[in-house]
Amino acid sequence: GALMLFLGYAAAEAQALGFWIFQRSDVGLRTVSATEHRVRTALLGGIVFFYGMFCLFMVMCNIDFTTWGFHGDVWFAQKDRARHKYVYFLEDTASGLGLFVKVASYLCEVLCGFCLLGSHLAIWYFCE
Repeated sequence: GALMLFLGYAAAEAQALGFWIFQRSDVGLRTVSATEHRVRTALLGGIVFFYGMFCLFMVMCNIDFTTWGFHGDVWFAQKDRARHKYVYFLEDTASGLGLFVKVASYLCEVLCGFCLLGSHLAIWYFCE
């Protein structure tokens, strides 16, 4: 869901602004002021940057870096006789570098969301 939300919106906004590989349309050149273009481009850059960092931190959460002091969550499985399947329980939470990576991942996702909301507000603010 987050991939479609953030990258889908970023692709649509990049097309509208002529960002990266996209070319600005004639309508965009006539209707988007220089100030609006700078603000929306900065917010779009924030969306792309923070979502990229979020993905990087999520990959780091799923790689075993115990030799570097990365202590992630420890889970254990217990057989549930009523449902006839294993249920996973959290035995020990992350600490040290592992905790930092989890918090940084969450922070990047939140900042990406703030940039997305800011982008919506910038479009609203600059419309006629």
